[in-house]
Amino acid sequence: MFKMNCGLAIFVMALSLGGLQAQTLDDSIKDAAQELSSRLTEGSTVAVINFQSQSTRLTDYAIDELTTLLSISAP
Repeated sequence: MFKMNCGLAIFVMALSLGGLQAQTLDDSIKDAAQELSSRLTEGSTVAVINFQSQSTRLTDYAIDELTTLLSISAP
């Protein structure tokens, strides 16, 4: 099973796009999903197990969106 802290993944993704540039949360989640998906081998199992924010609704949204995008783009 592939485990990764999603908050860290999104932060690293934002940094890897050329430094600290403005990006929407949705774009960051999409970029993180694409990056993670590109690193997975066929048949990999992915579980989004943690995302932390100051808002429960934001946390739930980020986890749901990332889970959905990863399941759609699974190799």
